[in-house]
Amino acid sequence: MRTGSSTNNPRWISYLLTASLIVLWAIGVLDAVLGGMQPGYARRDVIHPYPLWAVVITCAIITVESVGLFAILRPASFIEHPRRAVIGFAICLPVCGAEFFFVSGWTDQAGYCYSNGLFLRTALALLLLAACLGFAARARLHTHGPEPARPP
Repeated sequence: MRTGSSTNNPRWISYLLTASLIVLWAIGVLDAVLGGMQPGYARRDVIHPYPLWAVVITCAIITVESVGLFAILRPASFIEHPRRAVIGFAICLPVCGAEFFFVSGWTDQAGYCYSNGLFLRTALALLLLAACLGFAARARLHTHGPEPARPP
């Protein structure tokens, strides 16, 4: 018999944060792979080879950024320290700005060039949402207390 409400248990935030980081990584990699089929400003009557190495490098950059976000946020213990989302935002914002200024702000590039910018802007939105959820759950945890332990 359960004696507590599942809304008092903030563990769901760590599961949601982990799942959303994995989905964010998968969307970024999928966008890079599919973006390799769009050659950008090029003659359409000439067949262009698939830019395999450029797409692989873009996927590697997205993977490194995802691992970095996971390392900063540490979803398993995120609820104790929701300020990690603010730190992640402070790190991700200049990277996103530099990426937009130097790479995806230019037009008529191949499709995979814009994938990292899409990933970073979505990561910023995720970090804002994680900060809001983390601070709200932490405040609720301090107000209502943790969920009582289940009997064995």
